[in-house]
Amino acid sequence: TTHGRVCVQEQPARFSCLSQMKINAKEIKRTEASPTTRAIIQRIEDANSKDEEEFLAVLKSITEVPKCKDDFTHWVTVMDCFDAVLQTTLPAPSDQDQFFIPIYTPANTELVLEILRLTVLIIESCASRNLNLYSSLEVIYVMLTCDDLHIVMNAMAVLSALGRHRQTLEGSKEIEFQARCMAYAQAWNKESFKLVDCARDSAANLPQQAFDVVFKHYLTASEALQLNTAAEKAGVLHEYHAGLVALHLKQAELSGEAPSRLVSRLAAEHGILPHNQFELLVLVKLAKAGADEVQRQLCVRIRLLAISAIVLETTSAPNVPDVLEGSNHNMIVELSELVADTVEISMPIKCAAFRALQSFARTQMRVDSILQTLGCSSSHGLLPSLLRRQVKLMLDSPTEPLPADQTLYLTNLFTLTELLVSYEAGSSDLTLAGVVQTLLPIIRSNRFGKFSTRTARILELMFEAPDSRAIFLEQRSMQAFAQRISHEVEVAQAYMQQEHADGAAQALDAVVAQVEVDTQLAEAAASTINAALAAQAQAAKLVAAPNPAATVLTKDALEAAPDKSTDSAAAASDSPPSQPVATTTTT
Repeated sequence: TTHGRVCVQEQPARFSCLSQMKINAKEIKRTEASPTTRAIIQRIEDANSKDEEEFLAVLKSITEVPKCKDDFTHWVTVMDCFDAVLQTTLPAPSDQDQFFIPIYTPANTELVLEILRLTVLIIESCASRNLNLYSSLEVIYVMLTCDDLHIVMNAMAVLSALGRHRQTLEGSKEIEFQARCMAYAQAWNKESFKLVDCARDSAANLPQQAFDVVFKHYLTASEALQLNTAAEKAGVLHEYHAGLVALHLKQAELSGEAPSRLVSRLAAEHGILPHNQFELLVLVKLAKAGADEVQRQLCVRIRLLAISAIVLETTSAPNVPDVLEGSNHNMIVELSELVADTVEISMPIKCAAFRALQSFARTQMRVDSILQTLGCSSSHGLLPSLLRRQVKLMLDSPTEPLPADQTLYLTNLFTLTELLVSYEAGSSDLTLAGVVQTLLPIIRSNRFGKFSTRTARILELMFEAPDSRAIFLEQRSMQAFAQRISHEVEVAQAYMQQEHADGAAQALDAVVAQVEVDTQLAEAAASTINAALAAQAQAAKLVAAPNPAATVLTKDALEAAPDKSTDSAAAASDSPPSQPVATTTTT
């Protein structure tokens, strides 16, 4: 990092925006990340320099992020990498932006979806104190215009995960940003159709007007003059007049045009400027998605996530827009209908409805309404009945872990229960409704570690309720907790002993392997020594054995040269004495 900028060598063109770092790593205090978190970060950083296909494959392979409440600052480099990729997908500025809103159309939709999915996982796994460092909101702002509802839903999931911790955009963009979220949070096509009817697989319960587009806006004199001037320059024979403009498009789902293209055509015909076009775009998306099961359910999830994001940003009840309440059906009632396990609705929609209820509970909004609607004061109410049925299903399950859908539903149900019992009214109501008796079997079961922890937190909060101690004593809850703690200690001791045994076995295996290596080396050395000794013995035998040919040759040579020997002896007697010369016989 240099002066708040990240320098990457040999970076591909798609990461050219990485030089504009959004988060200055020098201005934040970092803590130590968990080993699993560091491993995931390293994998993403290593994939940064690879091509797009390999980068996408790495992102797909990361299916979960450990929820160990790491600091968000650990993910600075990853978030900057993601922001660099998303920046390259933004639409280029155009002269038509003053008349038409820019539409988000990424070239690689799959890559964008994976980045948004991982962003949500990372945000939900981190502590909330540094989430305001997330700085890709301007990209999210543009993403909401995309025709692909999957991208819109994942972008809204990022906003819902950030909640009140998101940054505030500059100037008028913040107002427009809130208006865009509000457009998705409003009732279906501005009509009070029940959410539960919109979320069903069949659209039979939806009236025909659900597929119509009804839009009204007021065109001022200055706006009409601006449009007429632009039309005259473009050579378009069309005159706009100030006043109320009403638009009614029937059966929009039959139109073969994409929502953005249809909105552009309607805006040109009726003089709708960009600040009003987004609302029209949302209405067109809802109308066109009405007849398609998948698209309609995506719209329901988008609306629920938008409600959650808006409520989490609001700190007091009067600031919640009336559009969230609907005209005929209270929003809390609609959400409670969605979370009921007796209604056949897809699990993602149920979880999104749970998240919306949790957002109301987290901000202390309408807690009394939630307690009343969910029937928390009665054992036959919706929430106590849900807890009883789901706990029974969990305890009757012969296998562990539980199926993914059941685990997801139970997690959201326990989270909502924990939020409600954190209030004195909720704790008192649920205690009287028999929730203590419902949850204690989980503690006694010696199973389900994750949900046992949640159950312990819920019961701990309920213990503070008035007259709750008598119920706890009656149910012998302290004995149940003591037995569970004893069981957990035994499991921990067995685990530690097994770890020690495994470590000792590994050490023993290492020693045995080293002994085997040393034995092999010793055997090889012994073989080498034996071979050397054999060669030396053979050489000694050859030296000691007499050679007849050599003996005959020496005798003949001496007889043939007696004079030379005499002369040599005489010469030797005349010469001074010399040092003895060592001779070596070789064969």
